[in-house]
Amino acid sequence: MDKGLIVAVVRFTLTMLIITCIGIFLISALTAREHVNEIKTEKCNFRDTVDLTNHLPFENGSYLYDDVMIPENETAFYNYTLTFRYKPRPAANHVRGCICDESKGRFCTKLCCERDEFFNQTSSRCEKLTKNMPNEMEILFMNETLKKANIFEHFIIQIGKPCKNLEEISKKDIPWILMEDGYLLIESHNRTVPLDTLNYCISPQYNNESHNQQLTVMSCPIKNEASRSMVLNSYAMTVSVVFFGLTIICYLVVDKLRNTLTGKLLTCYMIALAVGYSTIAYINIAREMLPVIPCRVVGFSGYYFFMSAYLWLGVMCFIMYKSVKKPYTVNGSTTWTRFIKYSTFVWGTAGIFTLILMWAQLSNVVPEMYKPDIGSDSCWLNTRKWIAAFYFHIPNGLIMIFNIFAFVQVTMEISKAKRNVLTIYERNRKEYVLTILRLFLFMGVSWILDIISYLCREYQSLAFFFDVTDFFNASQGVFIFILFVCRREVLNAIAEQFNIRNRRTSKRENQIYLATTAIPSPTCVTSHD
Repeated sequence: MDKGLIVAVVRFTLTMLIITCIGIFLISALTAREHVNEIKTEKCNFRDTVDLTNHLPFENGSYLYDDVMIPENETAFYNYTLTFRYKPRPAANHVRGCICDESKGRFCTKLCCERDEFFNQTSSRCEKLTKNMPNEMEILFMNETLKKANIFEHFIIQIGKPCKNLEEISKKDIPWILMEDGYLLIESHNRTVPLDTLNYCISPQYNNESHNQQLTVMSCPIKNEASRSMVLNSYAMTVSVVFFGLTIICYLVVDKLRNTLTGKLLTCYMIALAVGYSTIAYINIAREMLPVIPCRVVGFSGYYFFMSAYLWLGVMCFIMYKSVKKPYTVNGSTTWTRFIKYSTFVWGTAGIFTLILMWAQLSNVVPEMYKPDIGSDSCWLNTRKWIAAFYFHIPNGLIMIFNIFAFVQVTMEISKAKRNVLTIYERNRKEYVLTILRLFLFMGVSWILDIISYLCREYQSLAFFFDVTDFFNASQGVFIFILFVCRREVLNAIAEQFNIRNRRTSKRENQIYLATTAIPSPTCVTSHD
């Protein structure tokens, strides 16, 4: 049985990792309505292209843009554009050409409006300039020389706004410098953040000190103020953490709860949830963002414990499924052996997923649009990007699919037995299944609703419904406390542990208690006597 368990665990782990790695390809299919249908025709990163709609091609299919000849094999048709934070937007089918190329010394920067226009922050529109277009800005060169240069001579000029409502980035409030390669470095929250031309643009603006137009940098405002629903959910998570703590204490202190395999698994599950909820509550409630390294430590830690919580729920469903398919015996030594094996699987698999996440965030190989953005604008995954589904919701969704499959199989097995011929073991097994079923209904359903909420986040008509489900999800600690502590059998066990009442529990009461707190087996009833 032990060898079979090991094989099953290894197969499950490998299957999860393989399916998760393939998941990135499914993202393209899920977001096809927002992404280009002709992605295979793209020749370079969208950031390095220019719109050639208003340019006529030569007979050989090439285009001339800013005195740079773009050959036909470096052009492609796009039916989308990328905006601030790499968010795709549907667009009419148009031709774009690859022009920015560091290897050829062709660096790009972007104007918010056409060359004879400026962006009016009041009307949020491009308007005609009444004076000549300024052309100089301070540029930091690779040799660390800072000097003014003509941007129209040094850069290839792209045109476009990263968003509709741009705001000027004041150097006094947020220091910034334009780099020779076209990247903009800004100082924010004691860290340097690089922005490419998809996240900033340049426009003339009136300078009150010099009383003339000067080129300045503009970008999209990031609203850090939390919504009322987010604040409410954050405090609900904080309350949940308190109840998680109370439940964990009960299961650690009371012998009858601590000495069963189910009690050990539930304790680990609640510890993972408590730490995960603590990190999310802190990220949402904290008014100021942490420096980048501590911020990423918090984010990666939260991800690790949330993945562990999903895996612990999957393990409990797996045990339930195996106990019905092939009953096994449980005693003190095997309880610890199996617990160590499950712990190694859960904490190790969660660690592997976290390492993949860290690699994706820190690696230069992964394009910006596919990074989880932990430590960029937030200490958590950037849920505004569909790629968050690949790192978080796809693996968790697969675990939930397995859990549902397990419950269907278990329900079919138990329904085959007639109530009047059930043995004590079979009754105990059924009670155990009902206990895990209650856990799944409270926890699994809320996690599933969280995944659906993410997938439907752009449908404003469903916002109130998902605010309610998110609050329910944030309050899980309270429900778990009610489900696993505020029960007669558990309260009796707590009372006996502290000698609050005489130990006069009936044989039937003991059987019910053991059935709902121990892994079912033919010997599990007597193993605690």
